[in-house]
Amino acid sequence: MDKWIEYAPILIVIFMFFLQYKIFVTPEQMTKEFMSFESHLEKKFVQKETYSVAIAEIKSDIAEMKEKLDKIYEKLTQG
Repeated sequence: MDKWIEYAPILIVIFMFFLQYKIFVTPEQMTKEFMSFESHLEKKFVQKETYSVAIAEIKSDIAEMKEKLDKIYEKLTQG
């Protein structure tokens, strides 16, 4: 029991440090922080599925333009 009384001020300081800097959080606080972090990510970055669809559309558009340019080139060289 004497050891507890001897170390009590140190334990109180450490405990207050943990509380002040929010070292330990409740599951509710963790969920709230995660939702905030997730919304921040959604604002800043594009999802991979959306990116893949956009890239596929751009590639198909480029292929169409190439085909049209080839047709124009063929008509110019023939005529």
